[in-house]
Amino acid sequence: MSADPISLGVGAFKVAGGVAKATGIMKGGASAKEAADVNASIAEDNANAARDKASLEVMRNRRLASKSLGATRAAAGGSGLAQSGSVLDVLAESAATAEEDALLIQHAGDMEATRYTNEAALSRFEGKRRKSASKISAASSLLSTGANVIGSFL
Repeated sequence: MSADPISLGVGAFKVAGGVAKATGIMKGGASAKEAADVNASIAEDNANAARDKASLEVMRNRRLASKSLGATRAAAGGSGLAQSGSVLDVLAESAATAEEDALLIQHAGDMEATRYTNEAALSRFEGKRRKSASKISAASSLLSTGANVIGSFL
């Protein structure tokens, strides 16, 4: 193919098409990263909500346990039982069980928060990976377009 005006015009359109394609690829990668960042922010918000919920549940559990232990003490005292020996053993066991429950609630909340935090990190990583891949794909598209245009003049 010679360098006549029509060939040059076709070559220019090929270059423009290649540039447009590369631009689209880059914008797609940037959009994917933005979406991943939004998803990561949502996951981080969910992690904070899970921590807050667990803390509230722990406080609620401890408050209810305290009320229950107080009612048990009052019932034991009202029935004439001394606050010693087996009554204290039962109260101590109840208090220990209530604290174990509170710790399990906190642990479950921490695990849920960790899952969301990991989800956020993975989403951000995926967004960066997609943006990087779009740069490579766009460069490849430009090189391919350039090679096609040059090849048409040889």
